Amino acid sequence: MTGSYTDRDWLRKDNEIQFFFHSSVSEPLHILGVADASRYTIQVQTQPLNKLEQVINAPKFKAFSLDSATGCCQPLDVSVGHAALLTQLWKLRLPNYKCCSYSFVVGDPSNHFVGQTSVLPDQLSNLEGTLLLALHDAGLSPIGTISLDYIVALPCEQLDSYSMDDMWRHRYWTGLQQPLLFGHRGNGTTFKTDPQPEIAENTIASFEKAIENGAVGVEFDVLLTKDLVPFIYHDLSISIQVASGHHSDTELKNLTYDDLQNFKITTRYKNRHQLTSGLGIAEDVRTKVFPQLKEVLQSLPESVIFNVEVKYPLPKKNGEECDCFPYTNRNVIADTVISTLYQFGTKRNMVMSCFDPSLCAMLHLKQPLIPVLFLTEAESPAYAPTVDIRNHTVYDAIAFAKAQDFIGISVCADMINGRTDLVKLIYDNNLLLGTWGKENNQEACVSWQMSLAKGIIVMCDKLMP
Repeated sequence: MTGSYTDRDWLRKDNEIQFFFHSSVSEPLHILGVADASRYTIQVQTQPLNKLEQVINAPKFKAFSLDSATGCCQPLDVSVGHAALLTQLWKLRLPNYKCCSYSFVVGDPSNHFVGQTSVLPDQLSNLEGTLLLALHDAGLSPIGTISLDYIVALPCEQLDSYSMDDMWRHRYWTGLQQPLLFGHRGNGTTFKTDPQPEIAENTIASFEKAIENGAVGVEFDVLLTKDLVPFIYHDLSISIQVASGHHSDTELKNLTYDDLQNFKITTRYKNRHQLTSGLGIAEDVRTKVFPQLKEVLQSLPESVIFNVEVKYPLPKKNGEECDCFPYTNRNVIADTVISTLYQFGTKRNMVMSCFDPSLCAMLHLKQPLIPVLFLTEAESPAYAPTVDIRNHTVYDAIAFAKAQDFIGISVCADMINGRTDLVKLIYDNNLLLGTWGKENNQEACVSWQMSLAKGIIVMCDKLMP
């Protein structure tokens, strides 16, 4: 890889708005009497709300088309050609998203005006979501609707208190030319294994064991409690043992960190409950389940590289993880995790990763020094298809990573094992590659990846000394 990841711009004071249709279940544009509006065009324009500012050129969006067939990311010019709406992305950097209104002008395949709608800044006050907008023709008659996804990324104000001069050997990743072996959740997944191993996954003891067994780094999962304490655990929910001896499933976002220490928490797998935390459980920092992120950063040598996976629900077309919403706001998650990493991880090489495309974008936009990998299940047969199209294929992931200037993508190993053409496409796009999944427990698959002699992070469950 070439260039410097840290030469890029990031949100010091400005806001960034992104409009897109990528999480739409169906075509986002519906026009009365038109059976298929997928090839219609949309242009986004800004209008300053302060009349004194209107003499200045209004800020303009950067528009991109993400090609699902080739993985290409191209600037979008509607005067030259047309791209399916589901592939379009608009990005705008401005001092304050509240200073403008945003107009969406719809044209037919011949670029003739069809209709228009507008978004006022108050409609974006949640900083993320989907808007259903009425589309009107030139006579202001309603002619259809637009279903529009958006995020507004705000600066991470906590970074103002940290010096950037003495932090991270940040050029490590852009010059990476060798494969790296990481322990997945430390020394491997444990709660879904029969019999259950002695060292639990995502604990400091498991991270130490992975390094002892030859890994140069560890991957682990970070969640936030109700009181915004970042801690290490994989699943979005847990089972609490109540007084009657029964178990109640509870989402972790609804529990404080004290709750995790005081309740009897069990892990359920195949209708078997294993007590993992709470009353009667030794809480040595090395072996306890739910260690805080700051404890992990403080406990392991700075030579150990981290892949910090930031957890967020990933809705599937079959309904999986769709009931997790409303969820903690992405700006809050990103700010909390980033500020903790900057406060306690000053000399460590790290990457952040996430399956949620929009949270990935925020993790990248809000800070300059920790690279971001876009995690994707792509079309792996091991997982149900996602609602968000940016997770549908490896090509979608490549295009999205390029549009957002991520350092790379991380895919299930069954999608790239033996696929030299796909690996070449990733490297040709100047992207780092990460892999994970059951195939990374097979010696032949791992050996093939380690022979690539390129920037690749191979995350394994089975690490042998």
